[in-house]
Amino acid sequence: AATKQNKLDSLTREVQQALQRLPDWHAGRALLAILQLRQGATESAKATVDALLADKVVRMPSTACWIVGQEIENYSAVAPQAITIYQNAFKSDESDTIDFRYHPARRLIGLYQRMGRLPEARDTVLTYARRPSPNDYDPQYTAYRKLQDVVAMAEQFLEIGYPADAVKFYWDALADTERREMAKR
Repeated sequence: AATKQNKLDSLTREVQQALQRLPDWHAGRALLAILQLRQGATESAKATVDALLADKVVRMPSTACWIVGQEIENYSAVAPQAITIYQNAFKSDESDTIDFRYHPARRLIGLYQRMGRLPEARDTVLTYARRPSPNDYDPQYTAYRKLQDVVAMAEQFLEIGYPADAVKFYWDALADTERREMAKR
């Protein structure tokens, strides 16, 4: 909205002033980086994001990583930082119960794909596949979710150019008759 109203500069100044009064406002630093990118101040934005990532005391929650990553991933100057942010979200325990289709790993894989880093995209899918399934649902729903994840990962392998891996995952979904029966209930 600030861009459409031509108020990006004033909003940036307000955020900077607020950060001077509230230096521990970590979300404000993330917002400042996004504003700096939108204004074309890529070096300033890069420094702001680097400072966020360097903070070992206060880590960005998984959801915040996901949001900030989505805002910065299309700016080449901070694409490496977007990868780090998505990797942090992926490693977070907070994202353990999220289905693959909606997991920050999907954004990380997409970014790797756009950057031509297909082996890393493949490794990320495989790493996700090795994660333990959450057991906080009834067994039938857990079976359903696991099958959905396996199919989504197979589709992801096709998208990134690994059809042999896709076939293996599709085969695993078809061959697991016990899980398919549980998922039907």
